[in-house]
Amino acid sequence: MARMKRPSTFIARLATGPAARQLFRFCGVGTLCLGTTAGGLAALHELAGMNYLVAYVLSFCLGNLLGYLLNGRHTFGAPVSPFGGMRYLSVNTALLVISTVLMKILVETVHVWYMAACFSLAVATTPFSFLLHKRFSYSAPARPAHLLPESPN
Repeated sequence: MARMKRPSTFIARLATGPAARQLFRFCGVGTLCLGTTAGGLAALHELAGMNYLVAYVLSFCLGNLLGYLLNGRHTFGAPVSPFGGMRYLSVNTALLVISTVLMKILVETVHVWYMAACFSLAVATTPFSFLLHKRFSYSAPARPAHLLPESPN
């Protein structure tokens, strides 16, 4: 049986390494969450008659709750906890503020259809979201050190 040769270039190693597998899983989870968010947005705006920005914020929260749970378990193999959820929520709150402002500009100034704006923003923020969650949301311990039980001496 022939032994596989390790990729020699940085890009090839990056594309076949653990980070690439995590990014692939992150995008898969993101696609599911985007479908949830877009479905919620369309239902709240089209069926319930809610303002598109309010519907966007509510559906964004629903999609992100699902994303935290699935990315923690499936993408990063990290335990989910209230503290991890707070870190995840802080990253996504910043992304929500930026995305909402950009969505308002796209819809009301550039006259982009609100669903196209939603999908465009999801694609545009994915690389930033992945890096922020990998480095911040899921890399820290499940609880801050000062809340960990003391070890007996």
